[in-house]
Amino acid sequence: MTASVFERLAGIRQFLGNEILPSVADDKRSDLRATLKMLEDMANEIDRLPELLELEIPEMLHLCNAAMAALGWNGVDQEDLQSLKEFSLEFDRPGKLLSEMQTLHSGICVLISNLAIQLTAKIATEPEGQKCLSGSRVVLAKCYRLLRRQAEARTPWQSVFPRGRLYPASDTPTRTIGDG
Repeated sequence: MTASVFERLAGIRQFLGNEILPSVADDKRSDLRATLKMLEDMANEIDRLPELLELEIPEMLHLCNAAMAALGWNGVDQEDLQSLKEFSLEFDRPGKLLSEMQTLHSGICVLISNLAIQLTAKIATEPEGQKCLSGSRVVLAKCYRLLRRQAEARTPWQSVFPRGRLYPASDTPTRTIGDG
């Protein structure tokens, strides 16, 4: 029977923590502890990330479409439009590796950033009385909410200081523009 990647990572962490850490000089222990934390984070990411990306990427592609519609399809940068088409085709391709999914996710994040900048510029030129009712403003708020929610989904395994570790979790939710 072959050990899974999780079993191998757990074995390496256990060996480093139990066998190596006690013999490492005091001034180098923090480096080894950081390495142990990184190995734990890798196992968590390998375990959770594929499913998370399968959920996040379609949400992001939908939001890119909404942003382009809010900007007016004729006013959208043609490179951004082409990127959206390529990302959609790539996502629909079966049998992608995790590294390909991560690259696709990163590319879509760049596209959303570009569109958020364009939406912000469009909002800045709108008459003051229309800004609160603007479709561009609503889509921009949705961009920020989506990116925040996606980042929060990774916090438990990526954060050096996970929620509740140093400070007790707050019952007061954070709010941003457009939360209602």
